[in-house]
Amino acid sequence: MSASVLIIEDEDNIASTLRQLLNLRFIVEVDVARSVKEAEVFLEAQKYDLVIFDNFLPDGIGLEMINRMADQLQWIYDCKLIFLSGVLYVDKTQEFLKGVKKFSHLHVRNKPVSAEALYELVGNSLPHKPA
Repeated sequence: MSASVLIIEDEDNIASTLRQLLNLRFIVEVDVARSVKEAEVFLEAQKYDLVIFDNFLPDGIGLEMINRMADQLQWIYDCKLIFLSGVLYVDKTQEFLKGVKKFSHLHVRNKPVSAEALYELVGNSLPHKPA
């Protein structure tokens, strides 16, 4: 049985690399959305086991979209979320923390993320391919 993953990333090379890394180690079906609008369509159509998302998308802010969609689709609160951004969130401002605190399975990482870091974040939440 495969797990479902949605990658929300407007940079094709990053989305492609994430897809390849996940397919190397895990049994997954991966969808890619390149905008907030595309992501909303995917999220409304299917429940995902993992959502990896960028913050700055051509038509909006990824974190705002995840917050809004979670209010409509309760399963997102239980979904493993990985927030990747090229903007440093090291200071974790109060406004930023307010946007992420309601998600118990949210991990924040800066881009670029190494294969090892991605695999560590995903952990055992997706089925592994046999060695």
